[in-house]
Amino acid sequence: MAFPNIDWKNYKAEIALIILAITLLIAIVFIGTGSAVRLKEFKMAESATKGEQEDKPYYALLGNEPFTVNLQNETHTGFLQIEIQVQTTDAKAIQNLSSYAPELRNNIMLILSGADYIKIKDREGKEELRQQVLSEIQRVEIRRFGKARVTDVLFTSFTMQ
Repeated sequence: MAFPNIDWKNYKAEIALIILAITLLIAIVFIGTGSAVRLKEFKMAESATKGEQEDKPYYALLGNEPFTVNLQNETHTGFLQIEIQVQTTDAKAIQNLSSYAPELRNNIMLILSGADYIKIKDREGKEELRQQVLSEIQRVEIRRFGKARVTDVLFTSFTMQ
C-alpha cells in the first residue's frame, strides 16, 4: 500500500514531469557511456588503421595485357605468356607505374624473351625469373625516383607452350 491518503489525480503533470526527467537522465547516461566507448573504440581503430596503412600492401597489374614472348633453345621453340602484378606498400608507387610503363614493358619483354625454356619449367627457374623482373623494376624506380617502392612481383598467370 503506497500513500493511501494522497490524491494522485491532482499530481498527474508533476508525475509525468518526474518520469520524463528520469527517462532523460537515464538516456543521457547511456548515450554518454556509449559515446565514450565508441570514441575509445574509434581511437583504437584509427591508431590500428594508421599502423596497418604503413604496412598494407597495394597491388597493380603491370600493363593492360599479358606479356607474350617467343622462347627458343636448342631443343624447343615455344612461347611464354605471363600476367605480372606488382606489390608495394606505397599507393603513390602504383600511380607512378603508368609514367614509366612503356620502359618497364620493354625491359621486362627483353628479360622474358631471354629466358631459357627448360630452366623456367620448374619452380626454381620461375622464381629466378620473378627476381630478375623485380630487380629490373626496382632499378628503373631508383633511376627515376631515387628509391625503389615496388617490394614484390607476382606472376598471376603463367602459360608456356
